[in-house]
Amino acid sequence: MDTYSLIALLSALLMLGGALAALRQHNKKQQQELLARAVEESNLRQIELIRVQNPSQHDKQAYEFIEAERQKVWTNVSLQTSLAPKKIWQMSFDMIKQIAAIYHSDVENPQYQASIVDLLELNDRVIARILEAFDEFPLNKIRDFSIQDVLTYKEYFDKYSKFQFIDFVKKHKYLYDVGQYVWMGYNAINPWYWGRKAVFTASKEGTARYLLSTILAIVGEEAVLVYSKRYIRKQVSSVEKNIVFEMINMAMADDVVSQEEYEVILNFVLNNSRFDDRVKILLLKALQRKKPHRTVELPEGGYSEKEKKRLLTEVERVAKADKLGLLKKRDALKVLEESLEMTSGYRTQLDFVPHDEVHSMDLLQQNRRREEAILRLMVQAGSLAGTLPEALADYIVHRASSYPLPFDDTEQGAILHEARQPSSPDSLTDMIQQQADKKRSLSDVLDALLWYLPFTWEKEELYTHIVAALRMKKESEKILQKRLEKLLPSQKLVEKTSFVRLKSLFRLIRQDEQITALLPTGTTYRFTSSGEKAKKKDSHFWLCVTTERVIVLAATIIDKTIYNHHVEFSPELAIRIESGRLHDTYILQERDQEIRLESPLFHSTPLKKSLQQYLQAAELSSSSSDNQ
Repeated sequence: MDTYSLIALLSALLMLGGALAALRQHNKKQQQELLARAVEESNLRQIELIRVQNPSQHDKQAYEFIEAERQKVWTNVSLQTSLAPKKIWQMSFDMIKQIAAIYHSDVENPQYQASIVDLLELNDRVIARILEAFDEFPLNKIRDFSIQDVLTYKEYFDKYSKFQFIDFVKKHKYLYDVGQYVWMGYNAINPWYWGRKAVFTASKEGTARYLLSTILAIVGEEAVLVYSKRYIRKQVSSVEKNIVFEMINMAMADDVVSQEEYEVILNFVLNNSRFDDRVKILLLKALQRKKPHRTVELPEGGYSEKEKKRLLTEVERVAKADKLGLLKKRDALKVLEESLEMTSGYRTQLDFVPHDEVHSMDLLQQNRRREEAILRLMVQAGSLAGTLPEALADYIVHRASSYPLPFDDTEQGAILHEARQPSSPDSLTDMIQQQADKKRSLSDVLDALLWYLPFTWEKEELYTHIVAALRMKKESEKILQKRLEKLLPSQKLVEKTSFVRLKSLFRLIRQDEQITALLPTGTTYRFTSSGEKAKKKDSHFWLCVTTERVIVLAATIIDKTIYNHHVEFSPELAIRIESGRLHDTYILQERDQEIRLESPLFHSTPLKKSLQQYLQAAELSSSSSDNQ
């Protein structure tokens, strides 16, 4: 062998050795990846079945079948796991059919041995449990994963499998075997690699299989409960339903379901994990009907001691929610005690309360409820402009804390919350029934509306709404007029005027100004109504002098519609008074306009002084502005 051949042989050996080393390293890395993936898949497979207690032979057989079907999902090497809804439904239906056959082997169609209600509840429970599973790891990783993505990755597998080169290599097995051990060509000619890579890695096949395995487990578990006639979940649900019905019955003991009682029952229903959405809706409709209900479904053998105690505790919570109708609630608790053969601690407390005291407590609670409604209306009225005045909030808190049955901090906060989230005035006025209480409530609401002036259209609209809810339309104008008249200062230069003119005036008066004079004049303004048949009506001007302005105002009613007109003068106003034998004439001049007002007074010296004070104040204000 010459030197050249020896060198070539050594080079070939080195290249072969390098290739084998590289191949070995690659295989080692791939084995580690496969091992890690196998461990991951093994962890995903560990879905523990929820089994019934004391299983029968049929139960054991059914659970073995469920486990076998689940394992098929993991041992399937075709990489054709489908998440199509139709496919999942078919697999689930086949499982239900097989489980039904275990319990009813002598029937032609064993899956039909369950009632319609049982199958509907089975469907609801399966869906609810699957949705719960999607909130936990690992299904939360693919909850938004589209089926189209899975199908796309499946196309990758089919695409590489149909390459002509790969078909040629597979027909010549020795080439295929050699190719599998050549590192550079391994990924290109092995569709198993591409299929597994595309599906397991890109589409998270392991998690998809876990999903399918979870669905089969849930369907199987629920099918066992239905076809074994155990009804474990149904019994628990029926007990909870009966608790709700008894709570409604207690709330209706005095024929009135209070807001507090509503809250207790709503919290129990909405936060009860044993009710699905459909059952919750049915129970809430039963509550809305406000009628007593009979407990139609009792568990076999009656309630357990634990269930009796739970039922009585929840019903007592409703009885304690408010203090109205205590005698009727006590009698209702006695009836419940007899049926449960238990003693209610709250009922024994009511036995020690004298009848007169119970009735007195009922009266106090009714008055307290009415007071709360009035305070809530006041908060709504006071916050109509956007924010509740701090002084008004302090007044309401003081009034609530000083009540004979004081409102605690939480209740006070709920009352003040009306400023941000107002209740319906109709629901609040339902608590106010007596005529005297209605008048007092309107007066209190007006206090809040007029806490800050002006008396805007929005404020009057709310007042009108509350008046309609209380059915106090006849008395409402008198109450409002008296309240507005109280805002007028008590002095000689301020006279009472008509209700229409008074409302128009307080739409103009601001919080930071005071009325110093309000007097009628002999000058009139003619109003003309709109429409085809226009009507005309004269109304006297009234002169209003405040600490900041001079206003002349006229107002009247034509066909139940209020018409008003006013002129407001600026600080540049010039006033001349022409004295006459019987009366004075006031000439108000401003820029290019002039108004002559004949005073019905003989000689109005006090009015002249009031106008002079206004002019002096306006002059001082103007000079200070110029200096700045």
